[in-house]
Amino acid sequence: MEIEIKCIACGYGKHSVVNNFSTTINQGDILCFLGPNGVGKTTLFKSIMGLLPLLDGQVLIDGTDLKKISRKKFASLIGYVPQTHSTPFAFQALDVVLMGSTARLNAFSNPSKSDYIKAHEVMEQLSIERFADKIFTELSGGERQMVMIARALMQEPAFIMLDEPTASLDFGNQAKVLKELKTLSNQGIGIAMTTHVPEHAFLCGGKAVLFTPGGHALSGPVKEILTEKNLEKAYGLPVAVIEDRWHNRKMIHCTPVI
Repeated sequence: MEIEIKCIACGYGKHSVVNNFSTTINQGDILCFLGPNGVGKTTLFKSIMGLLPLLDGQVLIDGTDLKKISRKKFASLIGYVPQTHSTPFAFQALDVVLMGSTARLNAFSNPSKSDYIKAHEVMEQLSIERFADKIFTELSGGERQMVMIARALMQEPAFIMLDEPTASLDFGNQAKVLKELKTLSNQGIGIAMTTHVPEHAFLCGGKAVLFTPGGHALSGPVKEILTEKNLEKAYGLPVAVIEDRWHNRKMIHCTPVI
């Protein structure tokens, strides 16, 4: 299964932010979207999710136009982890995870016993079972992020889209989230995420989309796209891409030259 994005333009009203953009996301892929603030990464995500109407082009999911897919069917195909998340009530973390099962429920139905079992299994998979009875808003940023990923997994999707999943997380929690996303990718789930940190794309591997000012985008394998020349074009300052080795593992670092 794949998501095919064909020559889309997206934005607000008649003002396009992203123009003539195309790429594909296959199951098992990790695709990282990068670029400076204001170039349209979040706008693009909202358009792919159907939350904003396209100004031009098509989004096809397994060959079917997004416009022809019901929201219930869409939720069974794509999970979404937004950039910010809060709850108006003091929900337990388990309740938040169970919200991912609502796409399978009929109106006014409650989660079944099997849904509860599944929620506990997903939380155990992500090593957050110990937070099941904790109040969601009292968890740390990294813990809440893992709960939101668990909620997306409850949908049993083929793809998960995450808008800046490591934003505001400390160094250790960033690594935990990225490691889990790589694990999910290896299990056959397609991952698409935005990030402000080029090193995250190198750590995840796969493909990258680098937006430059003006709504233009470069797309391809991470090492071919995130070059010093392209990063300088995107961010407007010299960037050093440095390869190193640690315990026989190749490591790549990106450092702004200031």
